[in-house]
Amino acid sequence: MEAGLAVACQANLGSGFQVNLVDGGVVVPLVRQLKEGHAEERVEACTALARLAKKNPTGQMEIVQAGAVTPLKRQLMSATVLQRAIAATCISRVVEGNPEAQRAFALDGTHRALMGMLIGATMEERLQGAVALGHMACENPENQGRLVEEGAIEHLAQLLKAEEGLERDCTSFALANILNISYDQVVADITEAGEVDVALQIWQHRLSGQKRELAVPGPKKNPKYFFRSKQVTSLQTNLEV
Repeated sequence: MEAGLAVACQANLGSGFQVNLVDGGVVVPLVRQLKEGHAEERVEACTALARLAKKNPTGQMEIVQAGAVTPLKRQLMSATVLQRAIAATCISRVVEGNPEAQRAFALDGTHRALMGMLIGATMEERLQGAVALGHMACENPENQGRLVEEGAIEHLAQLLKAEEGLERDCTSFALANILNISYDQVVADITEAGEVDVALQIWQHRLSGQKRELAVPGPKKNPKYFFRSKQVTSLQTNLEV
C-alpha cells in the first residue's frame, strides 16, 4: 500500500511526474495491487491510477493494456461507497478523450455497472457514476448508441428529478454527452419542457428522428446515430483524486 500512496502523491504533482512514473513502469504493479490487494490497497491503487491517467493519453493506454479494465469494473460493485466512487473516478480519467479506452471499458460491460451506481444510496456514487458515463460517451457514437439502447437516458432523467446543484450539473453533463448535444441545450430543453418527463420525451423523439434519418437511402454514415451538435467534453467534480 505504501507504494501506491507514494505513486499517488508524486503523480499529483504535475504532468512531468506523470510521464516519468509511467515511463518508469509503475502501472503494472499498481494494476496488480488493484487485482490482488485488500480493500484499502485497492483504493490506493485506484487513486494512483486515476492521477496517472489524468489528461495523459499515454498513461491511459498503459492502464488499459496492463489489464485494469475488469478489476476497475469489479471495484464498482465493492462494499463501500468510497471504493465505488474512487473506481468510477479512475474510469472517468482513463476514458476521458480516449476512444480506445472508451471502447475497451464498454466492451467489458463497465457501463452497466456505472448505470447501477445511478440508483446508489449516496449522492457521491450517483454523481461519479453519471460523470463516468458521460466520459464514456463523449465524442463516441458507438458508446452513445449503446447507452441509449440500454436505457441510460431514462435512468439519468429519473436522477435529474431528485438532484440539485452539482449533482444536477453532473447528470446534465452525462445526458449531453450521451445525446451528443450541448450542456446548454439539455438545460434549455428542461426549461422549455417545464418537467423532466416532458424533456425526456423530447430527447426520445429526437433520437427516433435520427434513427429514421439513417434509414433513408443515401451516403452511408459510420455512427450508429447521426448527431449534429457538439457535446460537452469534460467536467470536474468534487471528489479530489
